[in-house]
Amino acid sequence: ARIAGPIAAVYMTIFLFPLLLFTPDRAKTGVTLGAAVRQGMRRLAATIRALPKYRNTSTYIIARALYNDGKTATLINGGIYAAGTFKWGVLEMLCYGVTLSVFATLGGILGGWMDDTFGSRNAILMSIGATTIILIASLGMDPNTILYVIHYVPPADENVLGLPFFKTWPEIIYIAIVTMIAISITAAYANSRTMLARIAPPEKMTEFFGIYALSGNSITWLATGAVSLFTWIFASQRAGMFSILLFLIPGFILM
Repeated sequence: ARIAGPIAAVYMTIFLFPLLLFTPDRAKTGVTLGAAVRQGMRRLAATIRALPKYRNTSTYIIARALYNDGKTATLINGGIYAAGTFKWGVLEMLCYGVTLSVFATLGGILGGWMDDTFGSRNAILMSIGATTIILIASLGMDPNTILYVIHYVPPADENVLGLPFFKTWPEIIYIAIVTMIAISITAAYANSRTMLARIAPPEKMTEFFGIYALSGNSITWLATGAVSLFTWIFASQRAGMFSILLFLIPGFILM
């Protein structure tokens, strides 16, 4: 399991080089690093002070920070919930991660189609709604229950499809459900950037994208922290995961 970290580092280093070597950059301005930082901070501060004048964009940034935090917490804690619920080990978690990564790529493609077809705002609303509904459905799975109400008795051989992993129906259905979550989350990530590019003032695009990134990163611990807190208070991973709705639903409403 530990070797996965160095492998990822080598992979990132190798595939970063095409960007550094072959992607053209803007010509140098001659401005020193210190001057550029001061100028950028002044422009950012001025944009923050002017946010009340850009109510639509400001509301969107707040909404995005909330639902984005909820979606990120879903990705981070979904595997932890599955490991605790189904007693998965390293190999099962590896297969889980690879499967979600593949379907997440499809989510980016789907997000582009949804953006072109329905518009950025509607595409985001659909992805938040889908994530919320599918998350609730996924929490209805455990080794002896399917979607909250169906009682499941594992077969004697405990391998319904002859797979090396995910040997019971609750596990298989859970994987099917969370792949849809991966698709909806990645679609929202893609549509969110497009949405800001469409509604931010062109002359302040750089500053708003800076605030966009800052707002997301500054509260990224909240939803994950809520999962930890609710899990501790109620002694239940399911209760912890339900706390993510406190971020998805307000984000949806603000949108």
